[in-house]
Amino acid sequence: MKLGKDVFVALAAVAWADGVVKDEEVVALLGAARACGLSGSELEDVRAALETKTDIERVTAVELGEEERSFVYGIAAWLTRVDGFVAPDETATLARLGDLLGLSHEDRALAARAAASTSRASGSALPSGLLALGREIEDAAQD
Repeated sequence: MKLGKDVFVALAAVAWADGVVKDEEVVALLGAARACGLSGSELEDVRAALETKTDIERVTAVELGEEERSFVYGIAAWLTRVDGFVAPDETATLARLGDLLGLSHEDRALAARAAASTSRASGSALPSGLLALGREIEDAAQD
């Protein structure tokens, strides 16, 4: 699924949730951005958001279609796990993101399961379960 730069800039707030952006989170978010088609200056803008604290409220400025919101939440859920530890502040930020995106608990659970399904095996690469979720969402949107 193709997502714009602003989505990944907003997602940098998830990496900042515990007050520290770890190397694994930088590699993971930049890798996810690349997997969704970002490059060049757009990628540098995401990197800048990982260097300067970003607020999750920025996601409200991003126009997302219904089919994109679950995917964005899934990326955020995966990002919280990428360093091997989910801090309480990350959990709270993820819940706030779900609220800002207007996701139901069922949609959140589906996206979180997809993110968790292969997150340990994928390391900093976007997990196959999450990529499959993105394809599933795109297919449903086309029907």
